[in-house]
Amino acid sequence: MPAVLHVSLVDGAVPIVLFTLAAAGGIYLATRRRGRSWWMIGLPLVLAGAAGSAVLIAWLVDHVWQPFTDPIPTLAVAAIGAVLATIALLVPAVRKASPRRRVLAALSAVVIVFAAANSVNQLYGYYPTIAAAFGRPPARQIPLPPKHSAHDASSTQASAPDPSSADPASSSGAPSSAATGGAGHAGARPTHGTRPKTGAVSKVEIPGTISGFHARAAWVYLPPAYLVDPRPDLPVLVLIPGQPGGPDNWMEGGRAIATLDAFAASHGGKAPITVMPDASGSPTAPQLCTNSALGNVDTYLSRDVPDWIRKNLQVDPDTRHWAIAGFSYGGTCALTLAVAHPDLYPTFLDISGELGPTLGDPRHTIDRAFHGDAAAYEAVQPLRILEMHAHNADRARAWAALDGTFVVGQADRKYTKVRATVTHGCHSAGITVHEFTEPGTHSWYVAAQAFRQALPHLAERMKLE
Repeated sequence: MPAVLHVSLVDGAVPIVLFTLAAAGGIYLATRRRGRSWWMIGLPLVLAGAAGSAVLIAWLVDHVWQPFTDPIPTLAVAAIGAVLATIALLVPAVRKASPRRRVLAALSAVVIVFAAANSVNQLYGYYPTIAAAFGRPPARQIPLPPKHSAHDASSTQASAPDPSSADPASSSGAPSSAATGGAGHAGARPTHGTRPKTGAVSKVEIPGTISGFHARAAWVYLPPAYLVDPRPDLPVLVLIPGQPGGPDNWMEGGRAIATLDAFAASHGGKAPITVMPDASGSPTAPQLCTNSALGNVDTYLSRDVPDWIRKNLQVDPDTRHWAIAGFSYGGTCALTLAVAHPDLYPTFLDISGELGPTLGDPRHTIDRAFHGDAAAYEAVQPLRILEMHAHNADRARAWAALDGTFVVGQADRKYTKVRATVTHGCHSAGITVHEFTEPGTHSWYVAAQAFRQALPHLAERMKLE
């Protein structure tokens, strides 16, 4: 992959250059017209109209569409306003202009749009590099290897010589290299050779067989120890992204692959087999990490995903060594799934999550996701579950075995308050609680650093230390 694709979009020279060029482009577009009336009336009206329209769009998104639990931040509203102002200035700038000036005006508009988009990207840290922004496949993407190593396969083929078993995609539901887009890799099938220094990733489809949930493609990280023969049975970590977003956000903004590779390098090539499934169905669709009128996400993550893992990956079958983690919406998922299914996900990492499944406020959530049934809404809230079943001996024992880590950004006031409430409720229910903060706000910068800091503890719980 060309080195230019690895240039950072969130720090260094690129943001500075983009902002400088955008400022120059804005001045160019604004000065294409002359006269006192333009400067006194025309330009102020364009800017005021763009600002007002941006505020209106933000209000409609936050209060009518409501796809996100948090309001659109001021910087994003300003970016929308800049784009709208650019469109308004571009029209008179190209009218009756020479071809050269039309090209300059168009280039100015393009730069402004890119600078505005990247300012939002800097705020959240979604796409750290040019390659990530353009959706380039990971450098170490491979087709998903067969579940059994070559050593295991040689012993099982004698007792079950089914011709179809030669293709793991046809027998186990794992995708072929054509389906994954993988371009081949020395570790595509486990070998007896030298263990690779880094792991690899595979793009897979995890169907909602039981839940009926329509998920986007998932990603699986396979540590170096998984890519040799014989391979150990490694524990499973499920990583859930935020919303808006998708499973690949953990590889891009979350830097999860680099973190897992670094851990494996100091642990004999061993790291958790990490599955990054889709838990929302689309980049912007409002969703809850439970079963509701919006989709059966709980069943997908507690039944379909684990079933697929057991069928397609050679893993440690003891779910006491499994864990779930997530950022923002994904953090809410981690808490919700751990409380609801403590035997499946006894270890969890909640980075900047909510109190529980929400679309922003209880009334809207109840109306949209539970057909107005407040009791159904209450029944899936983790803290309410812990409170309502506090005297259930079986549940109390299961929750006492839970271990939760909660992380927020130091400047994230909202989620700092949320964390205080959640950790108090968890501690009162007997759950072991750990918490720390990272510099920053509600962003992938915090999530990436939190995952790096929390991984050793997760690994200890997963019996990898």
